[in-house]
Amino acid sequence: MQDPKPLFVVGCPRSGTTALGLFLAQHKHVVMGVERFGHRHFPANFSLKPDLFKPERFGDFRAGDTFYDSFDFAPTYYAGVEEKFMTASWVGDKIPTLYQSLPKLFDRFDDQTRVVFIFRNIFDVVASY
Repeated sequence: MQDPKPLFVVGCPRSGTTALGLFLAQHKHVVMGVERFGHRHFPANFSLKPDLFKPERFGDFRAGDTFYDSFDFAPTYYAGVEEKFMTASWVGDKIPTLYQSLPKLFDRFDDQTRVVFIFRNIFDVVASY
C-alpha cells in the first residue's frame, strides 16, 4: 500500500471544522487529528512536515506540537488510530487557521495534498461565541 496522502481541514474557528474533521474521520481510510499539530502551523514558525503524519510520530505527543498533552482528551475519537494507519489513504489534521499558511503548507507537502475549507456566515460565527 502507498503512503497516505495529506488531508487538512481549515476554516474560520467555530465554523464547523471540528464537525467536518470528525465526519471525515469516520471513513475507514481516513485518519484525522484534532489540532494534533495545532502549534506547528503559525506563519512565523511554520514547522508542519510530512514526517509528522507517519504512524510512529502521529501517536507520539511532544512539547510544542499542540495544546493537548495526549490523546486522553478524546479517547473514543483516537481509539484505533494506530490500526487505521494500516489501511489509511488519507492522513491529516483539522487546524482551523492553517489557511494563513497555505503557501508554506504546499511548499512542504507534495501535490497530492488536499485542503478542505469550510465556510460559515460570519454573523453565525460571532453568535456562537
